[in-house]
Amino acid sequence: MGRITRVTHSYYESPRRNTPLEITCRSTRNTEVDDQPYVRERVASNTWEKADTGWLYNTGLLVVENRAKHDSGQVLELVLVTNESPPDGAVITPHLLLSPRESFEGRLGVGMSLCVRSKDGKPVEYTVTAFPG
Repeated sequence: MGRITRVTHSYYESPRRNTPLEITCRSTRNTEVDDQPYVRERVASNTWEKADTGWLYNTGLLVVENRAKHDSGQVLELVLVTNESPPDGAVITPHLLLSPRESFEGRLGVGMSLCVRSKDGKPVEYTVTAFPG
């Protein structure tokens, strides 16, 4: 049906290294369906919100990008949950932190959801892209 191809480049530079360390990850995978990808721009607040995947119940790849400016210091917190958002006021240690302009991409297990909130409670713009699975 469809196909998801991803390429990620990561670099690490240090004054102690003559050349940067570079890691490149590539993958290609066929999907079971041919639905349209779902893209939404959102604003995180101090409460947990499920990452909106629209009409896609089986995501082949989920990408969350923190769209805050590089120097803003606005960090997103992400947590994996089983099919419901954490209750209001719940003390939850985030599984992932996204600094400005960083992104997370992955494929969620059956019955899992990804929830997002702002680390300091101030509004943080982010984008969710769900590719069909």
